[in-house]
Amino acid sequence: MILKSTIKKIIGFSILLLILVLSYYFFVINILNNGNEIYTISQSIKEQKAKESQLVSIQQNLSKSKTGINNLQNFVLVSGGEVGFIKTIEGLAVSSNVKAQIKTAKIEPVTGKETVVVENFKVGLDAIGKWSDVIYFLTLIENLPYKIQIVSVSLDKFSDNAVTTSKISQWLLSIEFSVVKFK
Repeated sequence: MILKSTIKKIIGFSILLLILVLSYYFFVINILNNGNEIYTISQSIKEQKAKESQLVSIQQNLSKSKTGINNLQNFVLVSGGEVGFIKTIEGLAVSSNVKAQIKTAKIEPVTGKETVVVENFKVGLDAIGKWSDVIYFLTLIENLPYKIQIVSVSLDKFSDNAVTTSKISQWLLSIEFSVVKFK
């Protein structure tokens, strides 16, 4: 009977030990799985923080560059801004008291450079008026806030008109210039 009782105790103790070992094994496996999951989540958080930090840095650089970009846009005609530019030229003619007529307006590639960003908007025009008015108009064109390259200029005496007792000479300004514009 003592033997049966001892065997029962050993079997009970073995079952209890087996349950304890299996519980410990599953507990350790669960901790390891949770640890791996926590590590993966922490890596994702670090990556996300790095991306957010990079985004903030890019936004700061863009805000710092915004002034420079705006300044660049002031010197380069915007895409589709040709009509507005021609209206500006016509407005300058009116304010200069000259009669201006646009002869040509065309878009050409930038010479010597292949670029996908900018091109030239080439304008040819004639303006008629008094010497001082024509020179003033030419000065206004030269001082526009765009990158303007004057291709050709000619200034010829057009006619003499008698106004009261003095003669006022009319001058013909023929000018061809290009302005850089975004495509």
